[in-house]
Amino acid sequence: MRGHKAPEGAAAGAWYLARLKPGALETARAHLARQGFESFMPMQAVTRRRAGRLTEAKRPLFPGYLFVRAPKAAPRWQAINATRGVAALVSVGSDGPTPVPAAIVSGLRAETGRDGLLNPAAAFGAGERVRVISGAFAETLARIEALGEGDRIFVIIDMMGRAVRTALTARDLERA
Repeated sequence: MRGHKAPEGAAAGAWYLARLKPGALETARAHLARQGFESFMPMQAVTRRRAGRLTEAKRPLFPGYLFVRAPKAAPRWQAINATRGVAALVSVGSDGPTPVPAAIVSGLRAETGRDGLLNPAAAFGAGERVRVISGAFAETLARIEALGEGDRIFVIIDMMGRAVRTALTARDLERA
């Protein structure tokens, strides 16, 4: 899910970062939407090993935090801070909650698909150390050998003392 949409009129505002209570992402999203606030949480696809099996899951890009858009006219910070699941809006200084630069949120939204998953551009370079986050090589460190056509990235993985070359996508990698 890309983000919960607010009713018309609330969309023209600044984005803030809300710190969430543990395990309360969906609760906070639902209650913020009911109050007319738009929220956004970019997600990342990851593969984890559990009991010897590989499982696919979505993981928040920023665990414990949620972007919330408040109307410019009347930000209603108290209403956001009092929402179930929200611990508090992030503040830098004593002037109240600090807006997140619009370019950061719009950049993240542009790279997020309809499924809510971040689709990172191949912003990796040859020789860079990366961590594989999904697929059969999940949780393995690798080195980028070359960038291929489209979203293909060729990496070298050390497997039991041998260098193994494989092709992955940018979505499968994160910087180590």
